[in-house]
Amino acid sequence: MELERFKGHTPGPWWSESGTIHAKNPLVWTEEHHSCVHPAQVSELYWESDHTLEEQEANEELIAAAPDLLAEVERLRGALEKLSEDLHRIGVWGLEEQARAALRDCP
Repeated sequence: MELERFKGHTPGPWWSESGTIHAKNPLVWTEEHHSCVHPAQVSELYWESDHTLEEQEANEELIAAAPDLLAEVERLRGALEKLSEDLHRIGVWGLEEQARAALRDCP
């Protein structure tokens, strides 16, 4: 999955409410200005009638979790890259293939 396509998305956290995905609004008003904080609308969802309410709600939660899921994918990719570098550095990379080859040669 190419993560570059997600650059510039609305920052999280996001949450769902009645078919609408919201995020924190960058414009935070205060009581001294006699205003309140209004969330920014990220997306509004429309469902076809063949989806159950439970499925719609689960889909809303999944979509609202997108920024957190993306951050976790980025974190895990970084960890895998570091592990790969460490394995190459200590010369362990490729041992699995060597073991398979040795097993193929066994009588």
